[in-house]
Amino acid sequence: MHDPNHNFLGREADIKFNNWYFDFYKKEHSWTAEHLKIDPPSYSEIKKLLPGALVTGTQNVETWFKYTTLRTTPLLGLFTGLVYILKWKAKDDTPPFHGCFVKWVKDLENLHKE
Repeated sequence: MHDPNHNFLGREADIKFNNWYFDFYKKEHSWTAEHLKIDPPSYSEIKKLLPGALVTGTQNVETWFKYTTLRTTPLLGLFTGLVYILKWKAKDDTPPFHGCFVKWVKDLENLHKE
């Protein structure tokens, strides 16, 4: 998700991670490079397509970046889960966010009238 006006910075975080990965491994991270080829949805687009949807931010961008870089580091990556629980988890539900969870329930009352 990327929409700076609503505290979603997914694209910026993906670019930052892909640059870090390139510096560390001298190649792009394949999944992230593929992800960057598309425009992520904005908060406004989701709300327009799914009226009444609940959009909740997930993964604080700094926590996501730290977790993802540590996870991809040889040997140290084995400790990522433990470090996350001990140091980063408490901040993970604060903005700005990397991604989102979308919950939408179609209006069932009007569905039966169609």
